[in-house]
Amino acid sequence: MSHSELPSRYASALFLSANDAETRATFLSLLVELEKALHVDAEIDRFVETPLISPEKKERVLGEALKALQAPATFIDFIRLLADKGRISLVGEIAKAYQAKVDEQNHMVRGRVRSAGPLSEKERADVQLAVEKHCGGKVALDFSQDESLFGGLTVQVGSLTFDDSLSSHLNQIKEELTRGVMNQ
Repeated sequence: MSHSELPSRYASALFLSANDAETRATFLSLLVELEKALHVDAEIDRFVETPLISPEKKERVLGEALKALQAPATFIDFIRLLADKGRISLVGEIAKAYQAKVDEQNHMVRGRVRSAGPLSEKERADVQLAVEKHCGGKVALDFSQDESLFGGLTVQVGSLTFDDSLSSHLNQIKEELTRGVMNQ
């Protein structure tokens, strides 16, 4: 089994252990928070990554931390298994694979919107509605600013890319002018 298949397999196992949507959401939230916590401090990162610390000690420390967060026993057991197998470093990739499984079950796709400037709530809602209408279903959009666009925005959902940025328009004009000069 390749290293890239492992996160998906672990995510599938955790996903199957969740009995309902609320538990799946809790597990996803805990995975994301754990991934952040593991990389917030260089000392924690070293603790997780070093082979000098026994898997048993890692299991115990992580288990205690998760109990303090009142994580469900199934989740704690899952993290202990990762620690035992020396795969705690995969938590971020497992979280992404788990998110994909939750999205698939909810018939949702994810996308990214980059805009030259901040978008108002109404503009975000309008973009959301237009993208969902075009995709024919639920879309979770991540909005960010990209000043290199100069103006306008770009939307990427899966293989679909919509580019209505000023940069794109300027490039199109440049190409048309270049073709016009070459054809003379």
